[in-house]
Amino acid sequence: MRILAIGAHPDDVEFLCGGTMAKYARNGHKVTVATMTNGDKGHLRIPPEELGKIRLEEARRGASVLGADHMWAGFRDAEVFHDRAAVMNVVEVIRRVKADVVFTMSPQDYHPDHANTGTVVVEAVFDAGVPLIQTESSAHTPKKVFHCETMFGIEFQPDLWVDISDLMDVKLRSLEEHKS
Repeated sequence: MRILAIGAHPDDVEFLCGGTMAKYARNGHKVTVATMTNGDKGHLRIPPEELGKIRLEEARRGASVLGADHMWAGFRDAEVFHDRAAVMNVVEVIRRVKADVVFTMSPQDYHPDHANTGTVVVEAVFDAGVPLIQTESSAHTPKKVFHCETMFGIEFQPDLWVDISDLMDVKLRSLEEHKS
């Protein structure tokens, strides 16, 4: 299977479903971690242009520790909106990866980039399968979408848990790549 996890910022996937992504990779599945933003506004002293480059490299290394590839959807922090441009960017990500299963943020999360990512991804999953909605890549429909836990447990009502106790060290090592 091809697994795609789409987070709002570098480190979101590692926090929220990194162990699950490592488990998929360990079991021989093709895993891709995508970040909507480059994380360019998450530091008080490092300028955005420099920070965005640093955080994307950290995201690439963090994904690699999980056994995954990394993609950036092209947005900057605080610029993820539920609009057609964002949906079409994610449609292309889904199609390029040919994702069978997609994990993403909860639309109930506290951060606007998180909530908008969740909403955009669900719409993009539908649109990715419509052949008349054209992007560079051909139409592809994922079979399943999962929302991850919210950062602070806000309105989190899980119906599925994945035991990652045997991969907790991998999850923690992937998070250690996010030094900035």
